[in-house]
Amino acid sequence: MRRAVTVLLFSGVMAAGSAAHAKQWTCRADSKNAFGWGKNETEADARKRALLECARRTSRYRACKITSCKAG
Repeated sequence: MRRAVTVLLFSGVMAAGSAAHAKQWTCRADSKNAFGWGKNETEADARKRALLECARRTSRYRACKITSCKAG
């Protein structure tokens, strides 16, 4: 009986922990000739990542801007 309770408690904690990490922000940044995606737990970090990925693929003197951001 004690073992069953321990197993149930442990599985409940693991399920709650995995649900907390399920929420992620996904953002997309676009320029005239490239794009970038960013995923992170915070919207600000997802935006930064998307802009960085876009900037790496974009030619000089072109600007990237965030075109979409969704929590998922």
